Amino acid sequence: MKIYIKKIASLFLVMGILFFTACEKEDHISESYIYSAALLPSNTIRELSLLDINAPFSTDLEVRAPENGKSVDRIDVYVTFKDLFNNGTDLSTSKNLLESISGVDVLKNIGETLRPVVKYSITKKQMIDTSKISNDAVTGGDEFVLSFTIVLKSGDEFTTDLSSVIVCPPSAPSPGTWILDMQDRFGDTWDGASLTISVDGDSKDYTMDSGKETQQFTFEVPTGANTIEVIYNIASFANEHTFQITSSTGRVVLDIGPSPVDGVQSGYDYCGF
Repeated sequence: MKIYIKKIASLFLVMGILFFTACEKEDHISESYIYSAALLPSNTIRELSLLDINAPFSTDLEVRAPENGKSVDRIDVYVTFKDLFNNGTDLSTSKNLLESISGVDVLKNIGETLRPVVKYSITKKQMIDTSKISNDAVTGGDEFVLSFTIVLKSGDEFTTDLSSVIVCPPSAPSPGTWILDMQDRFGDTWDGASLTISVDGDSKDYTMDSGKETQQFTFEVPTGANTIEVIYNIASFANEHTFQITSSTGRVVLDIGPSPVDGVQSGYDYCGF
C-alpha cells in the first residue's frame, strides 16, 4: 500500500511540475505578446518631385501598442538616403536621427479605432539636411527611407520602414536608339499578342517569333520627338507576357507584366527619358 501511495504522490508531483512549467511558458508568451507594438501607415504620399526641394512626404501612423499607446515612451524617426543611380560615387548614407516624438505627443490624436494616430509629414529638404548631403546628390529614382522606431517604456523597440522615391515630371524622349525586350514565360511566343510603339504618331508593331522565350528589338527616336506611346494588343495567355523598354540613356523606363493591361501603357520612369 505504501508503495502504491508513493507512486500516486510522485505522479501528482510530476503533474504539478509540468503544470507549473506550462504556466511559465504561457506567461512568457503572453508577456511577449503584450509588449509588442507596431505602426500601421495609411494615406501615405511617397513620391517626391525631383524639381521641388520642398516636396512633402506624409503619412498617418496608427499606433498599435499596449494600453492604447500609453506604454509608448517615444517614437524615434530616422532618415536613410539610398543613392540608387550614382555616377560611380555612391553617396548613400546610414541612418541619421531626424527627431523624436514624445509619448505625450503620440497620444494627442485618437483615431476611429480608439488608437493614437500620428499625422507625420516632412519635406525633401529636411531629409536632405538630415542626411548631410547636397540637393545635387539627389537624382531621379533615388530613395529616402524613413524608419519609425517605437520605444516602449519597457525598453522594447519596434521599427517600421517607409520609403519615398524621387520622381521626375513627364518629359520628351531622348533621341537615339531605344531597346524593346520581350519575354514569354512559357516559351511559346506571345500567343497572338503584340506591342505597338508610336513615336510622334509614327507606329510599328512588334511580336515574338515562334519558338522563342525572349526577343529583343531596337527602334529609333529622332531628335525633336515629343512623345512615345506603347500599346499592348491583348490576345491569349497575357499572364505569360512581360516586356521592358530601355531608353537611349541606358535606363529602363518601362517594365510591364506579367498580365499587361490591354491598350495604352503607363508607369514610365521619366527620369530615364
